[in-house]
Amino acid sequence: MRVKAAFQAYVLLRHHEVTTRTGLAEQTATLGVLLTPRRGGNSPWDTTSIRVEGHLDLPDDELQLYRQAWNRTPEDGTAVPG
Repeated sequence: MRVKAAFQAYVLLRHHEVTTRTGLAEQTATLGVLLTPRRGGNSPWDTTSIRVEGHLDLPDDELQLYRQAWNRTPEDGTAVPG
């Protein structure tokens, strides 16, 4: 379940970043597809998908959490020592 939550956060963050920078929120949709190994059943893969479109009204604290998890550089683009 953690993998799916992290994947959802990634897709939401990337969609938000692109639409914020381009100003094209109403014309933009983002589709994410996650394949993970399945431990049983007929298929070797479990498929999870998420589709978002338009402006996402994400709270600032949620955005900050997503950025901490997924962005390796600060908003100004400078490298993070590491």
